Amino acid sequence: EKNSGKITGDDLFIDDKDNRAYCIFKAKNGKVLVGRTNGLYLFNNDKQAKIDIGKKCAVYSIAEDINGTIYLGTDNAIICIDNKNNITKTIKTNSFFSFNNTASVSKLLIDKYNRLWFTNSPDDNLFVIENNITYDVFDILGIDKVLINCIVKDSDDNIWIGTFNDGVYFIQNSLFENINFTSGR
Repeated sequence: EKNSGKITGDDLFIDDKDNRAYCIFKAKNGKVLVGRTNGLYLFNNDKQAKIDIGKKCAVYSIAEDINGTIYLGTDNAIICIDNKNNITKTIKTNSFFSFNNTASVSKLLIDKYNRLWFTNSPDDNLFVIENNITYDVFDILGIDKVLINCIVKDSDDNIWIGTFNDGVYFIQNSLFENINFTSGR
């Protein structure tokens, strides 16, 4: 608490060491959401209350589009929920990549063109979904896999990627008219 200087502990983790917090997100409506092993939680008045989205799943990342739709990175999918916490869409990711048949979608963000940028365990590659097609961004740009610490979108919607060994990558993010692939790179 900023005004009182009070530090609030994680009462859920104290009670259940398997219910880890993976991400914290402040939505445009001011609500603070926490993604945990046991699902999505609302942080309010020093307490975390579980939000029933109608499905049991871990939440590894949270993002929000310009319309206020919340996107949850889970195992093998990105789930979209409306302002009443109803699932409106599920975007499958397991057909594109998997590790032990599970792809934990993490480090999720949405640009102004409604493209979904994300990593998956073990966070060594960047993906983008545009028009329901998932692209391997590092492969397209000729970048070797590298451990990604964070991805950030700046005020101009450019994508910044902080890595463990390679420093920082910058992707000038403009609306793609099309993406062309050539063989024999």
